[in-house]
Amino acid sequence: MLFNKKLSFVFAALFISTFCFSQSYFANGSAEATGGSCYRLTSANDWQLGSVWYADKLDLTKNFDLEFELNFGNNDEGADGIVFVLQTSGNKALGAPGGGIGFEGFSPSLGVEFDDWNNIDRGDLTHDHIAILKNGSVDHNSNDAITKPIPALPNLGNIEDGKNHLVRITWNASTNLFEVWFDCEKRQHINLDIIEAIFNGESEVYWGFTSATGGSNNTHIACLRDNILVNDSFFMCAGESTTLNVRESSDNKYEWTPNTYLSDNTIQNPTCNSPEPITYFVNYLDKCGNQLTDTIHVGVIEKPNLEDFDDLSLCIDEETTLSVSNPYGTVVWNNNQTGDSFDLLNYEGLLFVKSSNLCGSDSVEVNIAIVDCICEMWFPNVITPNQDGLNDAFGPIDICNELTSYDLTIFNRWGEQVFQTDDVNDLWDGLNAQNNVVPGVYFWVAAWSNIEQGQTKENTFSGSLSVIE
Repeated sequence: MLFNKKLSFVFAALFISTFCFSQSYFANGSAEATGGSCYRLTSANDWQLGSVWYADKLDLTKNFDLEFELNFGNNDEGADGIVFVLQTSGNKALGAPGGGIGFEGFSPSLGVEFDDWNNIDRGDLTHDHIAILKNGSVDHNSNDAITKPIPALPNLGNIEDGKNHLVRITWNASTNLFEVWFDCEKRQHINLDIIEAIFNGESEVYWGFTSATGGSNNTHIACLRDNILVNDSFFMCAGESTTLNVRESSDNKYEWTPNTYLSDNTIQNPTCNSPEPITYFVNYLDKCGNQLTDTIHVGVIEKPNLEDFDDLSLCIDEETTLSVSNPYGTVVWNNNQTGDSFDLLNYEGLLFVKSSNLCGSDSVEVNIAIVDCICEMWFPNVITPNQDGLNDAFGPIDICNELTSYDLTIFNRWGEQVFQTDDVNDLWDGLNAQNNVVPGVYFWVAAWSNIEQGQTKENTFSGSLSVIE
């Protein structure tokens, strides 16, 4: 079970991009901030219990690369260690004290144990060690032990030396590879579908650190840094700027290319004001002295604009879909349905649409009308092209609203074509090629297609026409 205690909240600002608001770490139990983004999980006193959690969840469908420093105190006979934890209980939770290292009690969970005490009954090593476990268990003899414990240092050295030790934990979502480095040496790794095998399909989890003391103690500290979460993609509103960020360099030297739209291409976190999407490459040495090249993508987001939406008339049983493209935000229809499209079938009345993203929002009301689309055009059989304004031209009467094609052809008594049009509003004025009216009988054929009750209907009609001067 999880132990509830009065919580203390400690906030640290974390800006990853223009769209990341101030982020928080939550310190619980005996944990407290000591400055410089460091948190003392336990002091050198018996029966301490502390945890520090990042406020927002980590998405396991995406890669992450976390680098931080852990300090295990300076008492070689101290206890009990620190655990890096992924869990779903929340950012205010505490586990069990003592040998459970604050990790015990979290289920489901994944933990990387940095243990500086030898609990023989739990399969610990004599030396300070690292292991990967699940479901709150620190028993290496149980089914919850994912890896065997190995010494934290290759030379079997002591990590309770009062020094900060560099730890890096990475996750590759596409290959399900989880890796742990300690003082620049890779010490543990697993290939495991963490989402399914540990969290039963839940992809978003809380992350942070737990620690505890029992009958023996030590000071345990985690230094997290404000920019511990490093993105490979940054987004900004059109006309604005964003601050880019990569991991810390061992010599604080960076080279960003191309050197365009950047405030300074030689620093860790330059400001970018590109007017269009752009990809940067940045070269630097990591804290272990390895040469790195990171790829950073910058996207530019436009504020939603729905000005092209117009009122709409539809036939009975006619199906259509309205769509709004908003890949970086949400679209809400009638205040209750979200998605980038809305299907219309016999919908009548006002349709409210609102599109929002981090750059703003726009909304519109669209009037949807249902109309009678049955098409019954008819044609006269006599015209008198004498320019008196009455029956002067030949064409359809009561033109259909939902035509999708149209063709009218007129022939004389000898079968010669005298007129043709595909424009339903183009009428024949009775003139021949010489612009003369030739009275007599003519023949016409009209073909058109239209939508009736959601289906395309083809129509062909013919008849005779008398032209009288």
